Amino acid sequence: MKAFAWLLTSALLVSGCNESKVNSAALQKELETTQDKLNTAKATAAQLQAELVAAQAKIRELEPLAKKARTLPVRITTRTVPASGSNVYHFVNLSDSVLPVKIKLNNTTTRRSQSFTPLLSPPAPAKPFEIGAGDGWLVAPGDVLELASEGYDVLTKNF
Repeated sequence: MKAFAWLLTSALLVSGCNESKVNSAALQKELETTQDKLNTAKATAAQLQAELVAAQAKIRELEPLAKKARTLPVRITTRTVPASGSNVYHFVNLSDSVLPVKIKLNNTTTRRSQSFTPLLSPPAPAKPFEIGAGDGWLVAPGDVLELASEGYDVLTKNF
């Protein structure tokens, strides 16, 4: 019986029973390290989530300003030229700087089309840009004006 106990103990030692205690300690240490990394990652994720919420709130706050900034700052009106009695389109740049624009005129009734590419100066001291009979365009009902300038939404106006 003594021999059997000695043989069993020797077999257990040789088979790595003592080694499993060492492996268990190493695995426990690895688990703790992994849990620390997980907690750090969770804290980082929470911080990033808070930053995302703040950024989204700022975007919502600035969105109306961005939309307004894209609106082409030009006023279009018609006026009658006293000398001839004909009408002209009157374009006023509402910004503080020179504005290059492409003006496309279409008339749905006559199916005519014509384009102009003026540089619109700021309103003071320059006078507004005009298009009319002297430019080869007779102002008439059914005219559709499209103004485009880089960085702005296209402005369409029906007359």
